[in-house]
Amino acid sequence: MFYDCRMTQPQTPYDPTSANPQPQYPPAYPAPPAYPAAQGYPAAGFPAAYPAATNYASTSVASPPEKKSPALGIFGLLLVVICAVVWTVVGYLLFKDLFAMYGSNYAPTNVDVNSLTAGQRTMATGLGVAMIGGVAGWVISIVATATNKGRGLGIAGIVLGVIAPFLIVISIAIAAAAYA
Repeated sequence: MFYDCRMTQPQTPYDPTSANPQPQYPPAYPAPPAYPAAQGYPAAGFPAAYPAATNYASTSVASPPEKKSPALGIFGLLLVVICAVVWTVVGYLLFKDLFAMYGSNYAPTNVDVNSLTAGQRTMATGLGVAMIGGVAGWVISIVATATNKGRGLGIAGIVLGVIAPFLIVISIAIAAAAYA
């Protein structure tokens, strides 16, 4: 026998031929009670009223996914296209008139709203409506892309909604170029 100074009891050396080299300790917790068998079904299987299924393949065939209507994508793209065209054309016409009135020293703070003609006020209102409609069409295109209701058209509406402000700035620059 060997004595380990860390232990209070002497230990026996390890014997690989021994059937149980480790001492056995009682379990810390008692075994849980057995659960009762499920009621309603016999222990051997299903009752005779429910025959066993033999072919699972025919019942598990998935139906094709429903095709969603692309109407939302079409609406979003059309709204962005119409508003971009209106803003570009009307913006060019309005700013051409403003540059003709004020010349090369045009600044938005120099414009007297009362000096605008009725046609120029209508064009300015049309620009505001086209801007709000374009943003709404851009958001609708995002929703159409996210919900897969005209995804391709929605992506086209998103791209055009990002490019449209650059087209508007170019049209205003063209209007200003004649009076620079």
